[in-house]
Amino acid sequence: MIRKLRVKLVAIIMAFVTVILACVMAAVLGLTRATLERESLDMMRHIALNPIQVPASGEEFDGVRLPYFVLSVGEDGTIEPAGGGYYDLSDTEFLQQAAEEAVDSGRQNGVLTDSHLRFLRLDTDSGSTIVFADTSNETQTLTGLFRTCLLLCSAAFIAF
Repeated sequence: MIRKLRVKLVAIIMAFVTVILACVMAAVLGLTRATLERESLDMMRHIALNPIQVPASGEEFDGVRLPYFVLSVGEDGTIEPAGGGYYDLSDTEFLQQAAEEAVDSGRQNGVLTDSHLRFLRLDTDSGSTIVFADTSNETQTLTGLFRTCLLLCSAAFIAF
């Protein structure tokens, strides 16, 4: 009888430990995701308000290259690349599609999941400026963090 009681008590404690570990893991992942998103939007807002000058071809560039690009959308709907890093801005079809998706969303910021791009749209007197940033690094960071949390939680569960 005491043995059955001990098994039930251990099962209840293990259930509580599992729930607590799951909550901690969810909190860490959620807070990390929110922080990454906030930092990305802050960086994009800074780029939109203070464009980084991209050097002409052949010039050396000492600054940091970021996975982003900026589009200027005129009131008549014309799209002009306004700079960026690591993106081919000659693909007008891709740029047009990205700008249309961002404008059609009706939001100031969001994520284009098919393209793995986060956008930030700032309206100006002559149209709008849309900054796009790659979300691949954020996804990789969160995936690695999830695996690490899962490994640590499994180890803690086994240790208990």
